[in-house]
Amino acid sequence: MLLSTSLNFVHIIKNILLSRFFTLLIMLFSANLYALPDWVKQPPLDDDKFIYGIGSGIDFETAKKNALSDIAAKFNANVKESYVSAQRVLNEKITSDVKINTQVEVQGTRLNHFHVSKSDTENNIYWTLVQLDRLAFAKDLYAHWFKVDKEMATNIKQIGTVPSLLHIDKLKPLLEKNEQLKAILVQSNFIQPRTDFKTAFSLYNHYQSLLNTLLDNQFVLVTFNDVDDSLAAVIKEQLTAKGLKLLDQQNTQAPYSVIAVSLTKQQREDDRNAFISQIELYIETTADNNENIGSNHFSARGRDYVSHVASFEKATISIQRQLNKLPLDALLNISSK
Repeated sequence: MLLSTSLNFVHIIKNILLSRFFTLLIMLFSANLYALPDWVKQPPLDDDKFIYGIGSGIDFETAKKNALSDIAAKFNANVKESYVSAQRVLNEKITSDVKINTQVEVQGTRLNHFHVSKSDTENNIYWTLVQLDRLAFAKDLYAHWFKVDKEMATNIKQIGTVPSLLHIDKLKPLLEKNEQLKAILVQSNFIQPRTDFKTAFSLYNHYQSLLNTLLDNQFVLVTFNDVDDSLAAVIKEQLTAKGLKLLDQQNTQAPYSVIAVSLTKQQREDDRNAFISQIELYIETTADNNENIGSNHFSARGRDYVSHVASFEKATISIQRQLNKLPLDALLNISSK
């Protein structure tokens, strides 16, 4: 009976202490919340003129950076900090003079049109309210879009509309640039909707369709000279995997390029009775206009104690690994004129 009473007493005391602990936490939280500025507790809503961001930090610059991050998150931008440091010798002591410059970039367009409209400190924590000028930033985005669009139009005009390996090294970078164009359009329309958005987006679709067509219609005729069947199969597999369409014979219906592959092989035994296979692979590429546009050379060495066949297989595997690592333009070593 006495033990039961003691346990109940301990349980009651425990509940009282827990209750007071949670009450204290609530009071502290309420006090801190109450101490915050009204614009932190109820941030202003974005409107037609401004986009707002709130940030906090151990100093003003950190709070500003976090407020910019808050804005940047709304259109998937990145906040970048650049620190410029200079070492100075003053009174025989080395000090560090650090200037913090916080910037925001959206697809390479610097976000300059913002200012800190409000700031405050509470319990050694800095708070800032940053507002971004929608119209001014939208103008920057469209200026950047116009620049990228002009580059796209110029490059595509140089390439033309006929698929050719002559320009294969330019196609994928242009696809990436076109994706950049798309991102700028989407973000600028979010910042400041425009009536010509659909027209601008149709240009992106046009570029995308044309570039895909140029990439998807790269026909090549591959010829082999003294190349083992197994290695020839490896090379064909690599070229196909990298987007080329291989022809079994000359096709006069569509423009095509020629990739000539030749092989030299030396086999010997070393002083430890191991079988050595040294192979040299040469790849020459001729565009559809019969112009030589690429030349590459790969070397591999295989060593095996069983046979020359096994050592050659090892050398072939080494060649396959080399080819697999390279994008198509690097594999063929194509240089655009």
